[in-house]
Amino acid sequence: MPSIRWNWRWLMRPIKLEMQGFTSFRQHSELHFSELDLFAITGPTGAGKSSLLDAITYALYGKTARLGKSGTARELVSQGCTSMFVALEFHAANEIYRVHRGIKGSSVKARLSTKSAGGEWGSGIASIREIDAAVERIVGLDFEGFTRAVILPQGQFDEFLRGDARQRRGVLKDLLNLQHLESMMQKANAKAQHFTIQMQAIESQVDEEVTDETRKQLENSIATLTSQETQHHELIRRLEQCEQTAEQLANLRLQSQNYETGFQASEQESVKLQVEIQNSQKLFQQSQKELEEIQSAIAAVAYDSDEHFRLTQWAPQAERLEKLRAQLPELNKKKTSGERDLESAAAGLKEADSILAGAAHAHKSDEEKLQAAKDSCQVMQQHYGLPANVRALAPRLKQLPQLEQQISLLRSEIGSAHKKLSGKEKFLSGLADAVEQARTRKHAAEEQLEHFKVKHRAAELRHGLHLGSPCPVCEQTVTTVPPAIAVAGVQDAEIMVQKADEVLAQARAAAAKAPGEFDLIARDIAHYAEKLHDLEASVSSIREQARTMLGAEPGPQSLDQLEQLALSIEQAQKEVDKSDKQVRASREAESEARQNAESLKHKCERSRERLEDITMQIRETQGETEELERKLSGAPALPLLKQQLEKLNHAKTAREDLEKRHNKAESAKAAAETAITDLQGRLKSETSRARKAKKDLEKVTGEIEAAVETLKASAPLELSNGAELATVKRELKIAGERLRDAELARNKQQVQLQGVVEKLEKNRELLERCAALKKSTAIYRELGTLLHANQFQDYMLRSSYQLLAQAGSQYFQDLTGGRYSFHVQEDQFSVRDHANGDDLRSAGTLSGGESFLASLSLALALAQSIAELSGERGFVALESLFLDEGFSTLDPETLGKVADALPALQKKGRLIGVITHVESLAEQLPARIEIEKTSNSSRIVQRGAAGKGTFVPLASFAVNS
Repeated sequence: MPSIRWNWRWLMRPIKLEMQGFTSFRQHSELHFSELDLFAITGPTGAGKSSLLDAITYALYGKTARLGKSGTARELVSQGCTSMFVALEFHAANEIYRVHRGIKGSSVKARLSTKSAGGEWGSGIASIREIDAAVERIVGLDFEGFTRAVILPQGQFDEFLRGDARQRRGVLKDLLNLQHLESMMQKANAKAQHFTIQMQAIESQVDEEVTDETRKQLENSIATLTSQETQHHELIRRLEQCEQTAEQLANLRLQSQNYETGFQASEQESVKLQVEIQNSQKLFQQSQKELEEIQSAIAAVAYDSDEHFRLTQWAPQAERLEKLRAQLPELNKKKTSGERDLESAAAGLKEADSILAGAAHAHKSDEEKLQAAKDSCQVMQQHYGLPANVRALAPRLKQLPQLEQQISLLRSEIGSAHKKLSGKEKFLSGLADAVEQARTRKHAAEEQLEHFKVKHRAAELRHGLHLGSPCPVCEQTVTTVPPAIAVAGVQDAEIMVQKADEVLAQARAAAAKAPGEFDLIARDIAHYAEKLHDLEASVSSIREQARTMLGAEPGPQSLDQLEQLALSIEQAQKEVDKSDKQVRASREAESEARQNAESLKHKCERSRERLEDITMQIRETQGETEELERKLSGAPALPLLKQQLEKLNHAKTAREDLEKRHNKAESAKAAAETAITDLQGRLKSETSRARKAKKDLEKVTGEIEAAVETLKASAPLELSNGAELATVKRELKIAGERLRDAELARNKQQVQLQGVVEKLEKNRELLERCAALKKSTAIYRELGTLLHANQFQDYMLRSSYQLLAQAGSQYFQDLTGGRYSFHVQEDQFSVRDHANGDDLRSAGTLSGGESFLASLSLALALAQSIAELSGERGFVALESLFLDEGFSTLDPETLGKVADALPALQKKGRLIGVITHVESLAEQLPARIEIEKTSNSSRIVQRGAAGKGTFVPLASFAVNS
C-alpha cells in the first residue's frame, strides 16, 4: 500500500471577494473572509448563494463549472447590464495576491497583482494567457482539478459506500478522472504510428545511387579539365600577342592608303585653285570699270536735300490746317444741341425726386404697421404656441378619462399581484413538504420491493439445493432442504415504486417551477409599476398643458376654448401676412421711383459732360488753327507745294538707285580682291601638303615590311599576306570557345560533385534521424502496450482505495468523536466501530446521519489527496470548507449530529462556510452571511464574526451533496 504524503506547498485562503454585474449581484458587493471561522450562508432560492463559489472560480480561472464547455463568460453578466467584474484577494505561499477579471462591452480584461511589504499593489500582469498560467502555478491546480476539490462530490461517495464493487469502481474512476489513462494509451499509440510514418518518409528520402566512388570519379574528371584549361590559356596568350602585331600591320596599311590618297587629292586641288585665281582677276577688272561709269551718272543728277526737307515739313501742316477750318461750323451746331438736352434733363430730375420722397414715406408707414402685427402674433405664439400645437391638445384631452380609468385598473392589478406574492413562502414550504412526503413514500415502496426481492431470491435458491450437495452460497454440505415457499407481490411492489417515483418527479417539477412563477409575478409588478408611472406622467402632462393654455383646469368647454384660441392665433398670422404683402408692394414702388430718379440724374450728368467736351473741342480747334497759320506764313499754296515736293521725290529716288549700284560694284571689286589673296594662300598650302604626304608614304612602306617579318617569326600558325588579323582573330575565337567549353564542363562537374557531397551528408543525417525515430517508436509502442493492460488501472484503483480509507478515517474519527474509521479489503469498504471492540460493520448498517458523515469524510479525503491520486501538480492543503446544500433532506436527528460534528472540523483553525436553507442549522453557527434578494439585484449582509485567531494560509473548497 502506498504511503500517504502530506506536502503543504499549496496553501491558499481567500481574504476578500468583490463583484458587480455578476449573475444576481448587479450592484457592487463585497465579502470579507478575514475574521470568519465557522459561519452560515443563507438566503432565498435564486438569491445567489452558490454564485459566491462561481465568483471565486471565475476570478481564479475565468470560467465556472455551471457554464460547461459550450457556455461563455458573457452569460455570467447580470441581465440588463453591459459590464461586470469579479476581484478576489487571497493569501498564498506567504504572498498576498489580487486577481481581477471583467467584461466591458466587447472586451474581456484581467489583471493579477501582488501586494508589497509596504501595502502597495504592483502593476502586475494583464495578459489573460499569462494570468491563467500564473494562477495555476500559484494555486497548484488547473481548473478541472480545482473544481473537483472545490465542489466536493459528497453525493457520489454516498453511492460509493452503499453500492456494489462494480459501482464503486465506476464512481472512483469518475472521481479520479482515470479516463485519462485510456487517452494516454491512445496518444502513445498515435505517437508510435506518427514516428513510424515519419521514419518511412525519411527512409524514402535516402538516395542510394550516390556513393563515394561517384565522388572520386568526378574529382578525377575535374582535374583533367583543369589541365586542359591551362593549355588553352597559354595558346590564347600567344594569339593575343600576335593579334596586337596584326592590328599594328593593318593600321600601317590603312595609313599608307590614306597618305597616297591625300597626295593625289593635293595635286588635283592645286590645278583647280590656279584656274579659280585667273577667274577672280577677270572679275576685279570688270568691277573697276563699272564704278567709273556710275560716278559720272551721279554727278549729272540735280537734287537739293535742304529744300526737300523743308517742303516735307510744310505739306502735312497745310493739309491739317485745311481740315480744321472745315470742322469748326459742325462743332458749333453740336454745342447748341447739347445746351437744349441739358435743360430738358434737369427738369425731369426735379419731378422724379418729388415722386421718390412720397414713395419712401409710404414704405416707412407700411413697415411700422407690419412690426406691430408681428409683435402681437409673436406674443400669442410664445404663450400658446402654433395653432397646430393648440389643436394637438384636444385629442389628448379627449383621452384623459380613458387614461385615468387605466390608472385605476393598474393600481388594482398591482395590489392583486402583491397579495399573491405575499403567500410565496407558505406556498413554497407546502411544495417542499409535498416533495418530502413523496420521497418518504417512494423510500417505503423501495424497501417493500427489496423485501419481496430477497424472498424471491431465497425461493429461487431453494430450487438449487439438494441433499448432500454443497450450498452455492456458503459451499457447505446441505443436510436439510427447507420447505418450498410461495412468493408473490414483486410485480405489484415494482408498480408501487414506479408510481411513487412519478409522484416524486411531479412534486419536484412543481417545486422547481414555483419560484420561477413567483419571479414572473415580481416582474409583472415591476412592469405594471413602470406602466403606471408612465400613465400618471401623461395625465399630469395633459393637465399642466391645459392649465398653461386655458388658465384653468380642463372642463366641458375646454375643447371649444382651444379651437377659439387656435383661430385667434391664425387671424394674427393672417394680419402679419397682409401687412408683409403691403410692405413688399410699397418697397417695390420706392425702389422703382429711386431707380427712375437715379436714371434721370445720370442722364443729366451725361448731357453736361457732352456739352463740356464739345466746348473744349472748339477751343482746341481754334488754337491749333491759329498756330498752323503762323507756321505756314511763308509757304506756297497747298497745290503748288505738292508739285514741288513730287519733283524732288523723283530726283531723290534716281540718286539713291545710282548710289546702290555704286555700293554693289565696290563690294564686287573688294570680294574679287579678297578671293585672289585667299586662293593664292590655299595653293601654297596644298603644294606643301603634297610634299609631306609623299614623304610619309615612303616611311610607312618601310614599317609595313618590318611588321610582316615580325608576325611571321612569332605566329604559331601560317598567315596569308593581307589576311593576318582576320586569321588570328578566328583562331583566337576558336581557342576561347574551347576554353569556355572546358570551364563549363568543369563547373558543371563541380556542381555535380557538390550535390553528391551534400546528398552523402543528407543521407548520413537522414539515417541518424531514422535511428532516433526508431528508438522513440519503440518507447511509445511499449508505453501503449503497458497502458492497454487492465492491471495498471487496477493498481491505481487499489492504491486509491487504501489512500482514501486512511485519509477518510482521520476525518471520520474527528466527525464521530473517535468512534468510527474505515477499513478496506481489496475493493470492499466497511466501517470499524471502535466503541464495540473494533467490530467491522457494513457501511449499509450506518444510520442516515452516520452515512452523511461517512460520505462527507470520503469527500474531504478525496479533496485532500486529489493531486496525488490523479497526477495533478502539487498537493492540496484542505484548511477551508464550503458545504453547499444537502442539509434540507436530513431528519432532525441527523441534522443534530452534523451540527455537532462541524465544530470538530473547525478545531484546527479551518474556515468553514455552510450554505443552507435550514434555519435551525444556521442559528447554531456563530456567524452568518445573508444573501438578500432585492427587486433587481442581490446583496451581501455579514452578521456576527468568529473569534479572531492566529492567521494560517488556507485553501477554499465546497461540498456539493
